[in-house]
Amino acid sequence: MKKAPAKVTRLGINLTLLLVIHSLSCGGAERVLSALANAWSGQGHAVIVATMDDSAPFYPLASSVRLRPLRTASESGSGIISPVAWNFRRVSALRRCIRQVNPDLVVSFMTPTNVIAILAARSCGVRVVACEHTDPRHQKINLSWSALRIATYPFADAVTFLTANVLRRWQFWLTDKARLMPNPVSVDRGGPPAALHCPQNLIAAGRLIDLKGFDMLIDAFGAIAARHADWGLTILGEGKMRSQLEQQIEKAGLAGRVQLPGRVSNPHVWFTQADLFVLSSRYEGLPCALCEAMACGTPAVSFNCESGPADVIRDGVDGVLVPPGDVRALADALDRLMTDKPARELLESRAGEVQQRFGMQQTLGRWDQLFASLGIRA
Repeated sequence: MKKAPAKVTRLGINLTLLLVIHSLSCGGAERVLSALANAWSGQGHAVIVATMDDSAPFYPLASSVRLRPLRTASESGSGIISPVAWNFRRVSALRRCIRQVNPDLVVSFMTPTNVIAILAARSCGVRVVACEHTDPRHQKINLSWSALRIATYPFADAVTFLTANVLRRWQFWLTDKARLMPNPVSVDRGGPPAALHCPQNLIAAGRLIDLKGFDMLIDAFGAIAARHADWGLTILGEGKMRSQLEQQIEKAGLAGRVQLPGRVSNPHVWFTQADLFVLSSRYEGLPCALCEAMACGTPAVSFNCESGPADVIRDGVDGVLVPPGDVRALADALDRLMTDKPARELLESRAGEVQQRFGMQQTLGRWDQLFASLGIRA
């Protein structure tokens, strides 16, 4: 692939930023993009968000952020159009959008969209930054996308990763193009009160899918629920495992103690009113819900899965880490903190400090440094 000439950005003017993602549905990468789009727009930059589908955004976008649906989101293997043809259509549609918008920088989110954005942007002579939002070693993508990621990422101007351990694994291939870029933490406590159903509450949040480990969380809570009659468990989110989790709750005799209210418009209200946040994931990137719950002042108990939780939780200072996948250890840690209110309050007093490390201003500063390293200055 021939390297496109770099676009020269003049100093002293605001930027035009084109952010690209498959959709703006409910999810961690979607939340991050929306927060960054609003923050950059608030700084006076022109921000355009291009999506492959045409669904309405789940997270609110500022009125100054322009939305450009490309309407190319049909399944790659559906109908009579081959996957290659569908993805060629996506690249072509995004290339047209780039030529119309003429951005100073394209910022894309998640592997398939990153590949499409790199192919489209470089052919237009526009800089592109690709953002990974999970640990690629655990990401479930097919071999074609995995091979395309290896082939195209070196042609990006930068590729961002959420945690240092993931970054180190990619630096051998991408060298100085691999950059550390944690998710920003921003909190909005506005909105109606949370419908928590017990005097004291554990809370978790995420898609109801296997990687989030909510089956293990329900098992852990079930092991100690009888000793904590005034405690309940709330799991925010929606997904394909809902029926399975509901059956598990019923079978464990936890109906009325565990609730699955689905997606909520503002989880921060729920986090603020809960007593402990629990992360039970089998693997993670840099978990947004964990950061946001702690920013709300809610201490956390988490599996110390390979990437993410240990970058956020300072064990014994603002939360507790337990061995990954160890349901008994998770139950024991919850049992101890549910019993020991002073210990919870001590962790709670430090939980909000997560904003000093991952707050929006800190993240925007990192992005400014990245822009400057690419010769882009506002």
